[in-house]
Amino acid sequence: MKMEKLLGITEAMCTNVAEGYNINTIAKLARIDVATTYRILKEMEKRNEVMKSKKGNNLFYRINLGNTSALKYCELASIERRKRFLLRHPEMINLAAKAGKNAEVLLLFGSMARGEKKPRDIDLLVIYEGRHNAPDAEPLGGGKISPIFMGREEFVKKMRERNAVVASMLMDGVLLRGEDVFWKIVGSGCL
Repeated sequence: MKMEKLLGITEAMCTNVAEGYNINTIAKLARIDVATTYRILKEMEKRNEVMKSKKGNNLFYRINLGNTSALKYCELASIERRKRFLLRHPEMINLAAKAGKNAEVLLLFGSMARGEKKPRDIDLLVIYEGRHNAPDAEPLGGGKISPIFMGREEFVKKMRERNAVVASMLMDGVLLRGEDVFWKIVGSGCL
């Protein structure tokens, strides 16, 4: 039960890795009471898995992506999020296979990832190293695939520029492949 709550808190903090959230917001996003959230954050702080900053009267916590165990929590939280998503959308299971073999990371974002009833299209971020293969735009799961291809460096650059599209990817994205690579890339963009 404690690990489930820890992963819920981690998942909440992973949606805003650059700035973090205050305890009340983390508790609300993780659907955990504030007292339990506070205790878990204090334990994580002792292990250097979160960083704390003060803004006005509020304390903000953000995940420390320079910490190995915090990175693993992000990976596990991403896997759990993917499992929940695929239970609701089993038609998306084959998307990873169709997206090309050179893709290191596949991140579904936009209306489909948010769970809208009638998604306009399937927004897919493909992070690659070297050459990439574009998936064909075809009907799949109620929409067409709209891939965005980026190299690692380009993604980090856009993250550092606080690009709105990249921020929305972190907010509502579902990792279909490459959570270990993705969180290392995000960590390099935040450090």
